[in-house]
Amino acid sequence: MVAFVPIYDNGEEYEDHETELGEKIYIEEKSAVDSIKDKGFIIEETYPSHLDTNIKKYKGVRYYKEPIESVTLRSVSGKILDSREYMYIYEMVIEEK
Repeated sequence: MVAFVPIYDNGEEYEDHETELGEKIYIEEKSAVDSIKDKGFIIEETYPSHLDTNIKKYKGVRYYKEPIESVTLRSVSGKILDSREYMYIYEMVIEEK
């Protein structure tokens, strides 16, 4: 059986980084998505995106409140530094004994 856990990430790096597990675990993915969207995270972006070229293991969807165009931070090389807060869904396998 699989359960779906919404996870919040504040999008910050290093010492300011925070993540939080959702308060509920869902048995239907749609219910988990609905709970995320109810919190205002309505913009879906496939991950890894063009911003995350060095990440190959995880593929999925992140949910944001604001579009990538709102990000104004750039590195010295000109790469966009995405510090938007987001949520995503972790699929947790539950074993029955």
